[in-house]
Amino acid sequence: MNRRRLPSTLGIAVLLAVSLAYANGCSSTATPARKAYTTISDAVSAAQQAMLGFNSQYQAGLATEAQRTKALAYYADFQATARTAVTLAKDVTQQASALQIAYDAANNLLALLAQLL
Repeated sequence: MNRRRLPSTLGIAVLLAVSLAYANGCSSTATPARKAYTTISDAVSAAQQAMLGFNSQYQAGLATEAQRTKALAYYADFQATARTAVTLAKDVTQQASALQIAYDAANNLLALLAQLL
């Protein structure tokens, strides 16, 4: 495994974890809806950055077509889950669920990309 590529993936995962912690706890003046949307937005941004990193590796010939197909499938699942989380976040009673769904989906995608990179 190329050590140079791993820190960037781990850095994205750490950034996501810090963003989620900030959105969930540190910004106490934000409304629950704002926290939910911020968290989901951060998860989407982290997923997009991770996919860009993976695409760079693929374009450089460091990932196979099978890995690309798998990453794209996970990303499509993530996008669908993020849309579900946004829908849930609109319901005050479901905002905690929306945060957990977005967090879990982002973690699944980032874990896959960490394996592939």
